[in-house]
Amino acid sequence: AAFVAPAVRTSFRLTQQVGGRNTAASCHRFFTVGRHQRRVAAVRMMSDGWEGKHAIFDVTNTLMELREPVGRTYARIAEKHGIQVGEEEMDRGFRREFALMDSIPYWDFKGDMQMAEAKEREWWRLLVRNVMGCEDNEAYQACFDECFDHFGTNKAWKLFPEVLPTLDTLRAKGCR
Repeated sequence: AAFVAPAVRTSFRLTQQVGGRNTAASCHRFFTVGRHQRRVAAVRMMSDGWEGKHAIFDVTNTLMELREPVGRTYARIAEKHGIQVGEEEMDRGFRREFALMDSIPYWDFKGDMQMAEAKEREWWRLLVRNVMGCEDNEAYQACFDECFDHFGTNKAWKLFPEVLPTLDTLRAKGCR
């Protein structure tokens, strides 16, 4: 499963938003499955007699998905701040820039969540600015702040219907 940079921030907020269920934990056994198969991985693990005590899930397209395409969200919010970018232009730009930028080295922060969150925000700020192709000015900063904050809330995401029952089943089996 590919690492998605906002997964750390999103999983902590998801934990608060779905009744305190811990969706990120240390892992004794890791399964790599295709993108469209990830959502059912936990159910298959349980039905196959999996007896692990911990499970870890990639958040995006495993536990939840975006309510609208990412390019549409960025274009809509950018327009509110006087920045003109198209949905397709944003989608192409994200694919291009993700390929060019280094990933966020979370392991360098040694448990310092404030440092990790600050570095993550800066990484996203640079990525989005490169995608939009605009100057780093007041309008861009306001646009970026709104976009970043939006993706950290449940307004941007929807849980897949099987997530809560699966987490409940895993918890009942002693998995954390």
